[in-house]
Amino acid sequence: MGPLRVWEIVFLAVLTLGILTGAAMASRKEYFGNDELITALLVSNPSFSEMWSAIRRGGELNPPLYFIVEWGVARLFGNSEFSLRALSGLSIALGGWVLYFTLRPLTGPRAAALAIALVLGLSRDLFYFAREARYYGVLFLLVSLGIFLLMRLTTDRPVTRRDYVLIFLVHCAMVYLHLYGLIYSGVLFVAMAVMDLLRGKLRWGLLGAVVAAWVSYCAWLPTTLQQFKSVSQGVYTPPEFLKLGFFVEELALQTPLALVLLFVSLLGCLALIASRPCRAAEEIADCSAPVGWAALGVVALMIMSVPVSTWLASHVLTPPPYMHRYMFPCIAAWVLMLALMLVAVFRLPALDSPFRFRLSPRLWDLAWIGVLIFCAGFQPLRAKKNPARAATPFVDEDFGHPNLPVVFENSWYFVQRVFYGQGREYVLLIDREAAEADPGWYTRCTQRFFEGWYPRYHKANVSHVADLPEDFLAIDDDYTKTFEGVFARHPELTKQLLGAQKSGAEIHGETRVYLVHNEAAKHK
Repeated sequence: MGPLRVWEIVFLAVLTLGILTGAAMASRKEYFGNDELITALLVSNPSFSEMWSAIRRGGELNPPLYFIVEWGVARLFGNSEFSLRALSGLSIALGGWVLYFTLRPLTGPRAAALAIALVLGLSRDLFYFAREARYYGVLFLLVSLGIFLLMRLTTDRPVTRRDYVLIFLVHCAMVYLHLYGLIYSGVLFVAMAVMDLLRGKLRWGLLGAVVAAWVSYCAWLPTTLQQFKSVSQGVYTPPEFLKLGFFVEELALQTPLALVLLFVSLLGCLALIASRPCRAAEEIADCSAPVGWAALGVVALMIMSVPVSTWLASHVLTPPPYMHRYMFPCIAAWVLMLALMLVAVFRLPALDSPFRFRLSPRLWDLAWIGVLIFCAGFQPLRAKKNPARAATPFVDEDFGHPNLPVVFENSWYFVQRVFYGQGREYVLLIDREAAEADPGWYTRCTQRFFEGWYPRYHKANVSHVADLPEDFLAIDDDYTKTFEGVFARHPELTKQLLGAQKSGAEIHGETRVYLVHNEAAKHK
């Protein structure tokens, strides 16, 4: 397609600025959420060995690569919301660059820019995950890199040693980033094998490089089995998530497809009635690449098989493997599918119009520029509309006991106070007997997860019943059943109800605050 033009660099820079600006504006209006607080607490520990040990004991549910990188970020830039979330925004923006250079030889620069802008510029999921201090943005970048390498290898260029190394490193990074990295690596492997079969020659060396990345994961497999114990009893799932209608709506990853189709139809119509072919049509005509287009389709469909297969498996497996956030890398597949649609639209022959006047192709250029500008500025506009965050992340209802330790059974509220709290002692109580007695999943998950942090991880105090102080405030809610089991089995703990209120999250029901006296602590 020739050398890179100035407008392409400007487009990519402006789109990147839009994504990062939207993420930064949204980050200023949001405190860390529950999962982000786990990240922040893990990586805020200046001792790398303590973090590594906590993860290996099951104090995190995924492989260590993301936390290693974020630990380095925290040492260099601190553990603020902005610094820890920046990795996600940067990864997504870089993933957009990677996808652009993947599509450019196959669609031409204008169609590639349009496909990138319409999906990455408008997706609400991208807006959310670009300011989420978790692994999803980085996984999107690695999947995009995997697509880029795969598409390069569908050409007739000879395979070099560097290709083997890059394939291995990218797939190795996927599997060490997140358990779903194994799945995305697997579908890219299948796509590579399908394209080889269609071309009549399996390249065993390239397929072997992917398998070697999987084999390298065996070093972490014992820890993975330990981590599985924390979620083996179940995970939170939205109501009715197994219904077909719910799933079909989820497939779009909150991309406004109606608006996308409207823009595509507008540009397609302008191209058809123009006095001569628009520039996008000329570029697509110059890069006829049926093998590459077929590869785009195969890769996109294989990636979209991830949500389909995991949702179907969720009907029979416990815990269900389908979760919306794990599907975020599938947004790359939407970019590929939209690029194929644009190829089809702009390869249509111009109409033999009966009208006396036909539109100038300059009008198409202006409409195309307008769409790109709209998409590049959409995420900051979305962030601007978000309400400002509360003045404080939480308020302790201590009922006149400001100096007593506060003991939680629900980690949701505990991790928030450990990270944002100052000057007060917060404790998380875990109890194996109470967890096993609870027919629900959350108490057991909390107990098994935070055993990896027991008795203390950096600023987080995790307690068993024998470690409880003499007097404390107990925060009991309807969703977690630790205190119910502990109070029933330990008569030395006497409680007095101080008050009740709605929990911060509706699913947790009512929260009760007890003043607890621990008679056993007197005799230690």
